[in-house]
Amino acid sequence: MLSNPTNFYEALMKKFNRLLLGTLVVTAMLGTTNTFAGGKPACRINGTVSYVYTGTSFAPTGNIQFSQTGILEINRNNSVSGEGTITFQFPNFNGQGPLWLLLNEVQTNGVITQDPANPCVGNADFLATATVVNSSNPAIVPPGFVLYADAQRSISFAAALKGDQVNLISTSPGTIASGTGFKQ
Repeated sequence: MLSNPTNFYEALMKKFNRLLLGTLVVTAMLGTTNTFAGGKPACRINGTVSYVYTGTSFAPTGNIQFSQTGILEINRNNSVSGEGTITFQFPNFNGQGPLWLLLNEVQTNGVITQDPANPCVGNADFLATATVVNSSNPAIVPPGFVLYADAQRSISFAAALKGDQVNLISTSPGTIASGTGFKQ
């Protein structure tokens, strides 16, 4: 196990954390009815949304492939919370070879900000905390280890008019990722 994994994880996960949780919040954009000019119905932004999100985080230690899936709850006041599962594949973790991790991520304190001119698009910001559930090498990173806590995340979104589908893209520096969410 790493003697002080916090410094390594902090640098590595700063960029990644902003991206992943952002995807979750963005997908949550389905429920409360807003209107365009002229009173026509616009996108909905509340309820339960399931999502899938994949991409690459470009960290100082190398590119990290990841996939994420989960559920987001969006309240009528545009606050977001959720929980999901993430897999990371490190090609060479801290000089110790390849490492695969399965994480449980909890998203909190999320806020959706819609574009005033078009409420079907906007941004989502929230905090994410991820705990290791399984590891290909528990001697390096054991189950129960908190990989990151209260990490800032951000995502841009575009929702279908009825809010039944949301397209997501990371707005976090150092990450290229996209995904889709569906209203439940």
